[in-house]
Amino acid sequence: MSLAFQLLAHLIFLACMLALLILPDHRYAWMQAFDPALPAEAVTDPADNNLIFSFLLLMGACLTQTLLIVCSCGRVGKRVSVSLICAAAVFWAAKFWL
Repeated sequence: MSLAFQLLAHLIFLACMLALLILPDHRYAWMQAFDPALPAEAVTDPADNNLIFSFLLLMGACLTQTLLIVCSCGRVGKRVSVSLICAAAVFWAAKFWL
């Protein structure tokens, strides 16, 4: 596997994780800054598109690492990719699901 492919896969993973970090956990969380009396959790979001989009970002990050697992020859690279997938899943669950 080429170094350029590995670098590109890790950069895509990093971009997905940064997007997950920047993405607010609630769609109306920005309202808290303008009117502190109105809690953002009180506004319901029936579509819940934020959760779906964040899950798609998680799947994109996991897909890049899965491709690295499949294409990697060494054990160290595979272990790093598996640990990054687990860390991404725990981060997503802690921020958006729990």
